[in-house]
This record gives sequence, structure tokens and C-alpha cells, in this order.
Amino acid sequence: MPSSNRRDFLKHVAAGAFAAASAGCASRPSDRPNIIFLTADTTRFDRMGFNGYTRNATSPFLDHIAAQGVTFGQCHTQSGSTFPSAASFMTSKHPHTLGTHGNLGVEDHIGPDTPVLADMLRDLGYTTVGASSVLWLSPRNGFDKGFDLFSYEAKNDGVQRDSAETLACTKRMLGEVPRNAPLFLWFHSFDPHIPYDHKNIFGAAPPEAWPEPGEREVLLDTVADGHQAITEDMVFFVPYEGFATGEHIATLNQLYDSQIAYMDGIIEDLFAFLGRTGYYHPDRDLVIFNSDHGELMGEHGFCPV
Repeated sequence: MPSSNRRDFLKHVAAGAFAAASAGCASRPSDRPNIIFLTADTTRFDRMGFNGYTRNATSPFLDHIAAQGVTFGQCHTQSGSTFPSAASFMTSKHPHTLGTHGNLGVEDHIGPDTPVLADMLRDLGYTTVGASSVLWLSPRNGFDKGFDLFSYEAKNDGVQRDSAETLACTKRMLGEVPRNAPLFLWFHSFDPHIPYDHKNIFGAAPPEAWPEPGEREVLLDTVADGHQAITEDMVFFVPYEGFATGEHIATLNQLYDSQIAYMDGIIEDLFAFLGRTGYYHPDRDLVIFNSDHGELMGEHGFCPV
């Protein structure tokens, strides 16, 4: 599996784009590759098998995809928050240029005059389909811009949904897609994000000290000398006086790995469907996998709760 840097990769992409543009109308739309853009929430670079992770088999299917392509050894997120980071790689603009800084502010919206990747591909004749698993990558924040079809239907708390639900919606939308045009599909998974409530594939169970979301304030009152900071309703603790011990961090790591493995299985199901329906062929189509940012697992004294 070759590794590359961004400059070399962009040279190859530019050469391919020039060749496609030079072909002009002589090239039938079906001759152009379908583009499957996979994005994952809160997924660390160092937890993927194709980046050398071996403690748990977190990404067997994505490892298979990566073995057929190019991986990047230098990865830097544009932001530690989901919306600014995703808005940046959809627009090729820095979050500060876009004026986006978080997930919940009224200003955190892709403006109607801002060109996005889906706009550009639709202008090139692609049918554009998007499916998101979290509220702040949804029409509320302008993420349906440029898409012919877009799905976000959160359940429960109205903020997120299981990627299995996102997959089901994706399948329904693709049933409506015309077959005489190339496809751009964007699929976003929120599974690796807290509260880590998917199947615990690697056998970990939350320790009793770890609270349910509604019990966080109780825990704040019971942790001696605990320093805490609250950001967007998520609480992060600096581990003083034995809180968030090595044992707790080890358990969180196992739970976190399970969530990534769960996502990997959903992506495998997606590609099985794309293969059966003719939307994906490894010798023809382009797959891109990216994460908005990583997660702290005890680094600098912080861990997710």
C-alpha cells in the first residue's frame, strides 16, 4: 500500500482532471468514475489498521480499501469541532475564512453563495447524493447544498442517528438515482463519537463510575478536586485524585475501538450494496475516506465523558 504526501497526490488528481476536461463531450458520463466520499466523526488516525494499529481489528474492510489505494502519513485537522472541519474540506476554505467556529452557533452555516464540492460535481454532470448521521452536518447548517438528494432524519435526541439508519436511507435514495450519469455519494458516520453505545465488539463494558448523560452533573459533584470544562454540552475532566484512572482509560479505549469497528461493518455493508447495484467497481471508481478530527484518550489529562 503506497503512502503519499498531499502535493504528489494533488499532482495526480490535477493530471486526471485535465485529461477528463480535455476529453470534453466525447466522453460519455458513464465513463467517468463514481466518487464515494466517506467521512467519519471523531476517528483517530492511529486507530486504523491501515495506519499500523494492531491491538484490535478496528477497520478490516477499510484496510482492504486502503490496500488498493494511497494513504497519507501527515494528517492535520482544520478544527477540533465537526462542523468547521467538515465545512472546510467541502469548500477548500479555512474555517476562519468561512467564519465557522463551532457546531451550534447561528453563524455556523455554509452560505448560499459559497461553492461546495457537490456544486462543482453537479455542474460536471454528476448526480449528487448525501447522507449524514449528525445534526450539524445537515440542511440546518447548509450541508445539503449542491445535493440532488440528501438525507438526515435524527431520532431520539434529534442530534444523531446510528449509521445503520443512514445506510437504509442511502439505499432508498440510490433507488431514485438515474443510471445515465456518474454518481457522487457522500456518507457521514457518527458512530465513533460518544456515548459509545453501539455493540461492544471487543468485550468492554463501561465501568460503574462512568455516567449516563443525565448523570453528569451528579458526577461533577462527587469527584474530589476534579477540574472540568464544558463545551457544547460535552463534559471533559482532568483526572485528579484517581478519577479517569488508567483502568478507566483502558476501558474507554476498548469501547472506542468497538465503535470504529461497528462503523467499519456499516461501510462494508454499504459497499456490498453499491457493488450489487453497479454503483461501485474497484477498477473504475474513486473512494475517499476522511475524518473530521480525532479524540483525546488520556492525552494531556483529558478523556471524553
